[in-house]
Amino acid sequence: MGFFTLLSYAGTALGFVSLTISIACALYYLSELVEEHTQFAKRILERMIYIVMAIIVLLVIFDGFPKLLSCFSLFSLFVYKSNLDTYPVFRFTRPKFLLASVLVLLNHWFWYRFFQEHQFNRGNTGNTYDLFSLNNTSRASFSEIASFMGICVWAIPMGFFVSFTAADMDLPTASSPSINGATSFSSPSQSKRHNLVRKIYSSTGDFIHRLLIVLGFDDRNRSSRPSYV
Repeated sequence: MGFFTLLSYAGTALGFVSLTISIACALYYLSELVEEHTQFAKRILERMIYIVMAIIVLLVIFDGFPKLLSCFSLFSLFVYKSNLDTYPVFRFTRPKFLLASVLVLLNHWFWYRFFQEHQFNRGNTGNTYDLFSLNNTSRASFSEIASFMGICVWAIPMGFFVSFTAADMDLPTASSPSINGATSFSSPSQSKRHNLVRKIYSSTGDFIHRLLIVLGFDDRNRSSRPSYV
C-alpha cells in the first residue's frame, strides 16, 4: 500500500493546485467584468451588503447566534459600505480602508473561535431511542461553517478585492503640477503598473509558465523549428 498512498498524496496535491488555478482564473475574469461595468458592480456590492446584513439578523432571530458578535459583523459591513463612496478608486492609506482591512481579519478570527467552541441546539433528532432528546447539541458541520464564512464573512471583502483593477479603466486623474505650471495626468497604462491585483496575477502566471518550461510542457520552441517532412 506504500505506492498507493504516495499516489493519493500526488492526486491531492494535483487537485489542490488545479483548484487554486481555477479560483485565480475566476477572480481574474470577475475583475475584467468589474472593469467593464463599474457602476453595475458597485450596485451589486451594495445590495450584497444589505443581503448579508439581513442574513445575520435572521440567524440571530431563528438560530440564536450571539448578538454581540453579530452586531460587530453588522458594524463591519457598515464600514465596508462606507468605502463605496470613492468606488472604484481605493486609497490604501485611508483610515476607513485600513479599518475595514482590520475588521476583515477580526471577523474571520471571532467567527472561527465561535464555531470551534459553540454547541448548537439541534432540537429533536428524530431517533426513536432518544426519547428525552438528551443528545441534541452538536457543533456546526463543515458545510454549515463553510457556507456562513463564505457568504457572511468572505464574500464582501472578496468583492472589494476583485474591484481593485476597476480604477484602471477610469479617466486620467490629475496629479501634481509640473515645473512649467501645467497639470500632469496619470494615464491608465501608468496606473496598471502599480495595480496590486494585476501584479499578483502576473507573478503567479510567470511562476506557472517557468514551472511548465522546467517540466518540458512549453511547445513554443518546438513550433518555431522548421519542419523537414
